[in-house]
Amino acid sequence: MYQDAISFQVHKMATDAGIRWAAECVREFQSPERKKGKDEPLEAADRWGCNRRTTRRGGKANDAASRSKNGGPSDLVALAVFFSGGSITPPGAPETTPPPYTAQKMIAGSIVVAVCEPRAGESDGALIDGALAMGKALDRPGRG
Repeated sequence: MYQDAISFQVHKMATDAGIRWAAECVREFQSPERKKGKDEPLEAADRWGCNRRTTRRGGKANDAASRSKNGGPSDLVALAVFFSGGSITPPGAPETTPPPYTAQKMIAGSIVVAVCEPRAGESDGALIDGALAMGKALDRPGRG
């Protein structure tokens, strides 16, 4: 029922808090080898988190996910940014809003994938409990 717990928590919290949660989980649970490399989709999500009032909203995060070769959970975080609001069409095209709850689905997926990457000496349950605790901490009032 861990996936259900993660999905419930994501749908309960604000989208931007969910994206921060997903980004923290990706950083926390990724392998040491992956931590050493550049993670353009995750960096794009971080930049969006600092400046959510940009013209293309999550367009740059989507571009970073499209160029990414790793296919990991950080790509899903970047896609969550893209689907978090505003138009999902290119500049100059008629505006189209993302389908409802797409960002939340991407956030939940990124957390599940991040937790499923094996780490020596830790059980899946312990990792998921840690991820859920991170989400609960970000969902507190005043953390926005």
